Amino acid sequence: WEVRNTNLKLAELYRVDGDYRYSAGFNWRGLVSLVVGGVLAVGGAYSAPGSGPFPQKGIIGPLYSWFPIHVYDYSWLVGLVAAFLCYLALSALFPAAAARRRPQAAAAT
Repeated sequence: WEVRNTNLKLAELYRVDGDYRYSAGFNWRGLVSLVVGGVLAVGGAYSAPGSGPFPQKGIIGPLYSWFPIHVYDYSWLVGLVAAFLCYLALSALFPAAAARRRPQAAAAT
């Protein structure tokens, strides 16, 4: 929705060779973004000393060491924002084939 400037072609969603088709049926930009968001959200998990499965400062604690709060307390927000920004960046750097071949005049309608 954000990448395509709120322009959704409903009929193309149901076509096998439509604008929304991806390589082998997977959108790699979405999968990479999911992993990035998940690692940043779950990677900040921490436990009190000697009381849980996670290290005291989290799995990727050094990344968050400069942050004044435990990022895992806001993990859903961190994961959501990170995945969204990652997807926008990947879509801008590596646009889908349908987005590359779409003429600008058609995009405005």
